Amino acid sequence: MMHHDDGTERPPAQSGGRPPAAEPQAAAMPPAESVAAVPRLPRPVRSKAARRRPAGKPLVATVVGLVTASALAMLLMAPSLSLTPLIRLSTFWIAGVCLTLGTVILTLGLMGRRSGGLMPLAWLAAFAAGGILLVDVSYAFLLDTVAESGVIEQASGGRTYGVTKLQRQRLRSGVRFVGSRYDDIVTIDLTGDVWRKQHNVAVYDEDGNETLRNSTCPVEQLRITARQSRVIITVPYGCTFGFGERDEYVLTGANSIGGRYGISRNLSEFGVTDLRWGIHDGTFSSDDALCGNDASGMMMSNANTPVNGPELMIDVPYTVDGQVAVRYAPEEVRPCPVEWVIR
Repeated sequence: MMHHDDGTERPPAQSGGRPPAAEPQAAAMPPAESVAAVPRLPRPVRSKAARRRPAGKPLVATVVGLVTASALAMLLMAPSLSLTPLIRLSTFWIAGVCLTLGTVILTLGLMGRRSGGLMPLAWLAAFAAGGILLVDVSYAFLLDTVAESGVIEQASGGRTYGVTKLQRQRLRSGVRFVGSRYDDIVTIDLTGDVWRKQHNVAVYDEDGNETLRNSTCPVEQLRITARQSRVIITVPYGCTFGFGERDEYVLTGANSIGGRYGISRNLSEFGVTDLRWGIHDGTFSSDDALCGNDASGMMMSNANTPVNGPELMIDVPYTVDGQVAVRYAPEEVRPCPVEWVIR
């Protein structure tokens, strides 16, 4: 410290002649504000919903097995059925399948379980139901278009027709044979005396010249329809015949119209079976082919075809689950057994 004349003490000067710097005062700090602590609420825990149990393999396998077994049972029954009962059976079957699946799926839902593997089966059943429904509607439409005309004759149990003059007159005017199933057979015998009439018919010989031939074949225009029945017309051996109306559309060379799974109207076929040109659609047992279904073979020979068309004309307005067929009797006139008819 240095002493001055006035008796005061002063701090020594810093080197360089600068006065000592004043010590800075500490900056005044504002008082810290007390912040209230906000309590954090716990994050809510999302509870995962328990996954519903599926239907289970045993249940799915049981339902699939029942549906498959019912389908196989229906297929085994189909060959013995004709068109109408087959469509009816298919409709009842698919309705039962859909009802069963719907009941099972609804019950599982009420129990809080999933349908699982039953859903693909349910979709298949829905598509099948749509297809069968379309068949039902189409079949009903076709039935509405067939003409209902002619005298109704019952064909159930099988019967022989055309042996009296009254029956002959009815066949000319129109007869509807109605049975309960396709295997109901009506045999129309045109070989008896009520149908025989001696006459000459103009035919072409092998050289193409017109000549006359003596004949006892029936010269008729018949009108026959068949519903859930088969009408087998037996004609004398060698007689010419055709389907249709005389002087209009005539079908020769075919020996049957209609079938077990078909509908025909005015010679137009709807269904599985078509017109058979001398070809049977089943089996028959016969040692004599003339009792079989070769009646169309005679129509292929020009030497046997009359100039003015077949002697016997068979108009078939329609068939539903039915068939109208022609067969030849042997040269020695005798009836053919029922098991030899066209099937």
